[in-house]
Amino acid sequence: MFVHIIIVAKGNYVHDYYLLPILIPFCYFLGKIYGLILKGNTRKWIVISLLICLIGIVGTSIRIYRGFIKRENKYDSTVFLLSKVAREKIPPTSLVITVNKDGPTMLYLIHRKGWFTFPKDISPELIDGLHKQGAEYIIGIHKDFIKVSKEAFLYNILSLKDNIIFNNGEYFVMKI
Repeated sequence: MFVHIIIVAKGNYVHDYYLLPILIPFCYFLGKIYGLILKGNTRKWIVISLLICLIGIVGTSIRIYRGFIKRENKYDSTVFLLSKVAREKIPPTSLVITVNKDGPTMLYLIHRKGWFTFPKDISPELIDGLHKQGAEYIIGIHKDFIKVSKEAFLYNILSLKDNIIFNNGEYFVMKI
């Protein structure tokens, strides 16, 4: 289990649902190990270390779970708010380029076909190429550009005021 986590750490972080089938047996065996260690004459520092680890696991789990729930709050999530605006502003048959750090989820939420790209990969050449393939709109989240030092590119495309359909400082919808 630990070798698996170490080898594919990034994959486990992004696609954590793949770990769900092995979590139940893992928890059982981890509990057995804790039980063996805590039963009998175990040094006090080992017991205290294990209890600190257990408290850390529970605390980390709560923090991660709260993050998941916060992202799913449709009144607080930038992704949900942008998807609502995009559904209203973009015709259903239009092809869209979505630019965000979370993967193609935005395409699913706006119920449109198109392309997904990470902010670090966006370029004028990419936009031109996708426009030639039929892309009509581009949507994105401002903070995703800033996190990968692409804010100059963001401000360049947002300077085309005639093409902007919606921009509230957090996210944008624009016609290409």
